[in-house]
Amino acid sequence: MHILAIDVSVTGCSVGVLDTATSAFYSKKLETDKGQAEFLVPMVQDVIILAGINIKNLDYIAVTRGPGSFTGVRIGLATAKMLGLALHIPVIGISTLDVIARMHPDSQDTLFLIDTKRNDFYGQIGEGSPPKIWTVDDVNHHKGPHIKDIIPDILTLAYMAIEQHDGTSVYNLQRPPTPLYLRDAEVSQPKNTLSVR
Repeated sequence: MHILAIDVSVTGCSVGVLDTATSAFYSKKLETDKGQAEFLVPMVQDVIILAGINIKNLDYIAVTRGPGSFTGVRIGLATAKMLGLALHIPVIGISTLDVIARMHPDSQDTLFLIDTKRNDFYGQIGEGSPPKIWTVDDVNHHKGPHIKDIIPDILTLAYMAIEQHDGTSVYNLQRPPTPLYLRDAEVSQPKNTLSVR
């Protein structure tokens, strides 16, 4: 099988293709804080060319679903679902923090953190525990080790998607991957408002 893995949940864009028959992995990463929507699809095209396959040879797509950057999560999921729908292949969403935790085996007591840039963190202890928002005081009072601001490894993401793949071969409109948000997006009001009489 050929699995396309996409992460835009923390910073930048990461895209990879895993060939499960040979374990060959082709990837591309771009460090950027903005413009991910512009760069992501061309990166997918580049990695597919690197892998030497046609986009129609993809069997399914793995994507991080957050928590993380509100905009990044939306871009990653929207692109993955668009491709899944167009290619009629499944899309599997995996928690960003679970991917990061899987990168550190035997760390079930470790607190994994993503900086929200709002003086707090998205975090969870080990793999599979419920994520929540952690304040600086919460982190300081955590008795175990903590690891902060790790970029999810997309090869790990691809292998985790293999574990969760249920054998379906088409995109499931009734079960699309959903974003994992721990807080609502900030909505700013326009500075100049006009009153209508």
